[in-house]
Amino acid sequence: MVWLLRQNSSSGEGGGADGGRRGADREPCLLHENHAYYGAVTDGCADELLTPSGWGARHTLAVLGCLGFFVAFALRVNMSMAIVAMVNGTALRLLSPHNDSAGGGGRLCTGNRTYLIGNDLQQDGPFVWSELTQGVILSSYFGGYLVSQVPAGRLAERLGAVRVLAVGLAAAGLLTLLTPVCALSGVPALVTIRFLQGAASGVTTPSIHCLLARWVPPNERSRISTFVYVGKQLGTAVTILSAGPLAGWRWAGGWQAIFYVTGSVTLVWSVAWTLLVYETPADHPRISFRERVYIYSLTYQGSGQRSSVPFPWRRALSCRPFQALIVTQFCQNWGDYLIMTELPTYISTALRYPLNTNAMFSALPQLAKVVFALGVSFVADWLARGSRLSLSANRKLWNSIGMYIPALTLVGVSFAGCSDVLVLTLMVTTVGFNGAVLSGYNINHMDLAPNFAGTLMGITNCVATLAGVLAPFQAGYVLNQQPSLANWRTVFLTAAGLLALGNTVFCALGSTSRQPWNEPTPERCLVLDADAEVKRRARQQAVL
Repeated sequence: MVWLLRQNSSSGEGGGADGGRRGADREPCLLHENHAYYGAVTDGCADELLTPSGWGARHTLAVLGCLGFFVAFALRVNMSMAIVAMVNGTALRLLSPHNDSAGGGGRLCTGNRTYLIGNDLQQDGPFVWSELTQGVILSSYFGGYLVSQVPAGRLAERLGAVRVLAVGLAAAGLLTLLTPVCALSGVPALVTIRFLQGAASGVTTPSIHCLLARWVPPNERSRISTFVYVGKQLGTAVTILSAGPLAGWRWAGGWQAIFYVTGSVTLVWSVAWTLLVYETPADHPRISFRERVYIYSLTYQGSGQRSSVPFPWRRALSCRPFQALIVTQFCQNWGDYLIMTELPTYISTALRYPLNTNAMFSALPQLAKVVFALGVSFVADWLARGSRLSLSANRKLWNSIGMYIPALTLVGVSFAGCSDVLVLTLMVTTVGFNGAVLSGYNINHMDLAPNFAGTLMGITNCVATLAGVLAPFQAGYVLNQQPSLANWRTVFLTAAGLLALGNTVFCALGSTSRQPWNEPTPERCLVLDADAEVKRRARQQAVL
């Protein structure tokens, strides 16, 4: 039977002081169905919910959500690494005599680094694409990703996030398998299929954000959400590290193998996701009764199982904290996407490292981000418990660490020149500290309006994905035929300035207060009406 354990005012009577106190502390009381903790297991008069022990359904969701981001970002960055092996670098250097003699201190690095033409020729691909063409190819994915964000958020809330995400990533996986054919057909075909891949993959973040709002209680939100979102960095790092060996699979087409492997893994994940993940705790056939009540009691404060009401567009878009969130995410994505898409090119063309070494140095910052983000998430949840730090101060503290420090280190990268150790150390620091934003602005959507978390993330990610289009394009434009250190400095300083701007706006205008437009209709105010089984079981026990 499920009880609330409450303190009895007559605890000192009979049985001795200790015995009476123990008996009083454990006096059971079946709660009324309108109580906020109806049907839950709590401890003591403070009504503090006990966290279910062991592995739960929400943990399975977290693992598969992490793997979902893993495969989604593998599809996103596979082109960033493959393009190093696809492009004929020797032909480009011959066509661009300015590369090795840019004025104004813009010379590329040679120094004491051995850069053998023979090794380079082994890595040269069949395509002679200028830096501007490469920027267009890399940006095309984000163009498709941008247009699907808002529709994905609404579809996830109305039709089901599990179904939307499974179909979207399965389609992206199939399109990835066709990428080599399109690349050999010409740039227009390649740009088109990358655009379609981006559109299909665009359902990922809104769908997972929608599920996290339904499944993750606030007191676990930093840890579980961060664990899910570090799948982005793991997918990026593993793809970067495996790209070199895969490009060496001559029997599988060399660089083509990168697309075949990432596409196939995505299809396997889609099957597992469909079989093991459910929309809400009430839909899950194998979730424990205690975990279901625990999630509903803490998470579903006025939330229905699915958002069947229209989204309050005017009120949301005129909300100042939400506007600040849009600006913050745009600025963050500029720096993040720039490093993700251009760092391999910078290491290859400016620092002059071959593909295998390039992969190691490109992946190391992403692994640092995973470690730092996970550590921060535990500290953030610890600070949130017991009111050690207000939720608003908590979010803004970690967001400041995750954006101000990377802005400073990117300035350092801009002026580090050819000092290899310094450049790579600063890059690791930049990306590593940036992981703190996963406990900052990244979960602020669920603070503002958990009922519409998917749509809010779709809107912010739609605007922020413009950075994914503009950042590679700006880099390609600045570096076109002159990828000198001076031009790279312009690229990095732009990203540093935007990171600093974004966090300043978040600290000045951001908020964690639940917004009034989160509850548009009175009928959405019943806490546990969605879970009929909770009431049924409690009534049965009351009769007994």
